Amino acid sequence: MEIKLSNKMETNEQTYLKKLDSLHSTIMTEMEIKISNIMETNEQIYFNKIDSLQSVVELSRAEILDENKHKIDNSISHLKKSFLRDLETINIKQHNLKPILGSESTQSNLISSINNKDEEYDSYNLLPVEILYALVEDKTAVIGHYSNVFNNYANINNLPEVKAFKPNIRTLIEDVTGVDNIIISNINLSSLILLSQELLFEMGQKIKGNLYLPVRTSKDPICVVWEEGFSISEKNDETYFRWAEGDSKKALIKLYNTNLFSVEAEINFTSYALCGHGYLYIRGSFVQQCYDLSKPANINIKFIVDPGENAIFFDFYGDIVSSGVDHRKLSFNISNFNCRVHGNEISQTALNCTYPVYLNDDYIRKTLHKSGFYEVSAKVYRNHGFFSKDLPISKYLYPDGYQIQGQVSDYYESNDQITLYRAYRLENKRED
Repeated sequence: MEIKLSNKMETNEQTYLKKLDSLHSTIMTEMEIKISNIMETNEQIYFNKIDSLQSVVELSRAEILDENKHKIDNSISHLKKSFLRDLETINIKQHNLKPILGSESTQSNLISSINNKDEEYDSYNLLPVEILYALVEDKTAVIGHYSNVFNNYANINNLPEVKAFKPNIRTLIEDVTGVDNIIISNINLSSLILLSQELLFEMGQKIKGNLYLPVRTSKDPICVVWEEGFSISEKNDETYFRWAEGDSKKALIKLYNTNLFSVEAEINFTSYALCGHGYLYIRGSFVQQCYDLSKPANINIKFIVDPGENAIFFDFYGDIVSSGVDHRKLSFNISNFNCRVHGNEISQTALNCTYPVYLNDDYIRKTLHKSGFYEVSAKVYRNHGFFSKDLPISKYLYPDGYQIQGQVSDYYESNDQITLYRAYRLENKRED
């Protein structure tokens, strides 16, 4: 018996050490690629973190007892997150932008997403080019991948062409010099500008007229997005649910926090396995939890939602069942999912929404007013512009706020919409 236990422990240790060595090797390879592109000060940060990781690996070799494995896993997880934050910070600084504490991941994702031309083009399904072109005045510049769409529209309709630029962050200030009005047609660039106040302020100094920013907005400060692995929403009487479908037995939900500060959220739902047995592991910013799904389990989790993207992973250990006339492969379901922040229920979007960030109206207005714009108006568009609604106008209020008449939240009816913000400097009317 002692020999068998010893062999079993040795096998577990070897497996675990291989896992650690593999992670270490992966990070080292990643580092070699990145190190050549970063400054000496950043190199030192990475070398220090590699030393820390090496210490963890050495600790695992010396103390591989079960009670230490959880600590080692947590240490590696924290180090990996720290590495990613450094990579994101470097990406932001390389584009001459200032990282916002807690929103580095959001900024970095937006920088990468600016090159997603399809996403920009899809936005015209909600906010068509004819509506944007109607905003064109003298000395107007359009910035976006599909800025040529404006001039195609102009040529077809015998209208003047506009000055068009690709969304290059490094040359943005130089591009807008000498124009009075700016239309941003790239929605990811709009969000990035609003998350980079120094850039926004500098842009404001260059223009005399209007700045138009189309933004994906949410009526709630937190937006729940159903991602990979989950089916569309289904309903039976008063119960609505989604199945984890496919062979992977894994699924993902993302919570997007549009605030620049962390909030506490609470999720609750019921889950059960279609095969009648199995275990569901749920992990996120909270400690991993396990639930027995041999009967419906009522699940309630409280956790902190940081600014930007927050993932909740679902891993099922049990059998997949092919059920129903559609022969889908199903494992477990989530029934009557509910997310609350400060007691308020949070909206949930459609399946597979991949938009990297939502910003709420209050943050957008505060940022624009603090960046030198006296007046901000906005209009919500959806369904190719057939539906639109004006939002209240806000005006700069000394020293650090704005005044507005009406509740903006009353104007939002779904998340499948774009809000077009118009910021106007009106410098001659400002009273400091």
